[in-house]
Amino acid sequence: VAQVTGWMIILEDGIHNFADGLAIETIFSERLMC
Repeated sequence: VAQVTGWMIILEDGIHNFADGLAIETIFSERLMC
């Protein structure tokens, strides 16, 4: 159970980081375009 929870936390962390990266990239590209 502990192993599964650890994997879920790591996976969720990765997804959050990925989403944050996309959001930041979108904001940056929009600023550069203007």
